[in-house]
This record gives sequence, structure tokens and C-alpha cells, in this order.
Amino acid sequence: MKGQEHLVWKNTPTLCKAMEKDKITPEELKQCLIECFTTALGGDGAITLTTLKKQAIEVGMDWERPTKEGIVMIMNRLKPIALKFRDREVVESNYRKMMQLVARCEEITK
Repeated sequence: MKGQEHLVWKNTPTLCKAMEKDKITPEELKQCLIECFTTALGGDGAITLTTLKKQAIEVGMDWERPTKEGIVMIMNRLKPIALKFRDREVVESNYRKMMQLVARCEEITK
């Protein structure tokens, strides 16, 4: 699995763009979550969009109105699943990138 870091980036254009920004919205964070856990880590169908939505329900987050806290809870629940199907290095790398984005995420107050 070594040397596949570039594949992860190629599969995550939203994540790449978000990493260049100082601040991101919860919606952008959700899109990165989808990319990180379905495209990059769940290419074999281990983790699907349906999985993500089910996790959102379980942690009490409205999928259409994502929150930073909800996304972190989903990530923490998905990480062990991802580790069963993917190389630890790739999973850890994606998880770290997502946590960097979480730190830049700002809730939008209306």
C-alpha cells in the first residue's frame, strides 16, 4: 500500500481544495467526509454513503444540516471499520487530514 498517498489525493478533490482554505463550512466538511471514507477508503463498498447516513442518525446529526461535532463522532465510529479494509497508513493519513479540517470548520450562525 506504500506509495499510494497520491491516489488518495487524486480521489479527493474536495478534500484537496478544503485543505487550501483557512475556514470551511460544515457542509464542506461533510463532503470531505464522504470523499475520505467512501471514495478513498471504501472503494470496495465497505463504507458507502448509506453507511455514513446511518452513522449520522446514530449520533443524532441531521445529514442535511451537518455539525462539526457530529462529523467527528461519525469519523470516530468509521475509523475501525476502515482499518479492517484499508492500510493503516492511508486510514490514519486521511483521519489526520480530516481532523485538520475539523479545526478550520466554523458553524454558520444565522
